[in-house]
Amino acid sequence: MKEQLQMLIKLQELDSKIRLHDRQEALFPAEIEKIQHEIDGHAEVFQQEVAKLETLEKERRQRERDLEAAGEQIKKIQGRLPEVKTNKEYQAFLSEIEHLKEKMDQYEVEIIERLDAADKLREELKEKEKVYLEEKEKLEARKAELGEKLKHLPDDLKGLKARRIDLEKKIPADLLNRYRTLLEKRAGIAVVYVKKEICQGCHMNIPPQLFNQIQKGEQIFTCPHCNRILVPYDESSEGA
Repeated sequence: MKEQLQMLIKLQELDSKIRLHDRQEALFPAEIEKIQHEIDGHAEVFQQEVAKLETLEKERRQRERDLEAAGEQIKKIQGRLPEVKTNKEYQAFLSEIEHLKEKMDQYEVEIIERLDAADKLREELKEKEKVYLEEKEKLEARKAELGEKLKHLPDDLKGLKARRIDLEKKIPADLLNRYRTLLEKRAGIAVVYVKKEICQGCHMNIPPQLFNQIQKGEQIFTCPHCNRILVPYDESSEGA
């Protein structure tokens, strides 16, 4: 009987691994897609910061062109001053020159503001890029790991099912049918250990007398609460 219990434990372990593989085969592609979405999201956020820097640089260059154009316009007006014949025209030219100088002052302020902002953002980007690349590397590694596991799942699953078929042949038909029924009714867990008088399937207490009988391993007993097949636990046991 102890041999049959051991076979049931091994069968349960195989079925648990098969169920895990089935879940992984269904979930891994979605998880890989989620990781790629995270990578793309981090990249997008970082690129938005880069775009801010590019905008500042573009605006600075435009203001420099505006500054240069205003200076050239002042020179042209100043070159025409000797040709002015009336005081009204002269005052108009002077007023336009003053206006252009005010604009040049404003352009210079905006150029300095954008230079300072760009320098600050450039320093921030160095740290953000470091964090981004580190996070990307971790996500890429996890994605590659899942991809590798997903690639091998079919072969691993095939091996597990082959071992299961071989093991089933060694278990008496009535016991195997009983196991299969429980497996279906109890969410894929038909065989569980009893540890410290507690069923590890439903976590309910087992009567002391029944616990003692289970520890002997001479008969097959089921949990009075969840009806799963109970097997004795020891330190070398792995959860079924």
